[in-house]
Amino acid sequence: MNLDHLTSLTDGWLDGDGKAPSPVAIAVTRAICLFSEAHGLRCYSYPTPDGGVQTEWDDGPVAEARVSENGSVELDMAGVRTVKRYFLDEDNSGHWCIVEADHRAEWEAWISLDASDERAWTTPDFARGIDGPSRVTFAVPEGC
Repeated sequence: MNLDHLTSLTDGWLDGDGKAPSPVAIAVTRAICLFSEAHGLRCYSYPTPDGGVQTEWDDGPVAEARVSENGSVELDMAGVRTVKRYFLDEDNSGHWCIVEADHRAEWEAWISLDASDERAWTTPDFARGIDGPSRVTFAVPEGC
């Protein structure tokens, strides 16, 4: 795995537009690819115009991971049989959560609440607090 092509990009890499991938997005992508390649899956990563990184796998069912500039991860495993889809993100206090993808709009509304709003003090039922992305474990789906 070589992500040097991402670290060498500067703002404007896309015909004068496009933010350079953030160090956080590159670090999270590196962790995803290291894990994947340790399980025999080859990663293909490329920058997104908003300062993130997208990674795809084609060694079996098609899947992709989008890492935002701030390091939150959205997995799209449409080509893999799964029960539910989730994404990782930080709340306004810097706590990492696993959130069901079907609740993205509700999550965005919740993290937009003012800190003085009592509703912002309790993590919603559809999200689960974790110690950080390094604490997330998952099984590689069969066929990958």
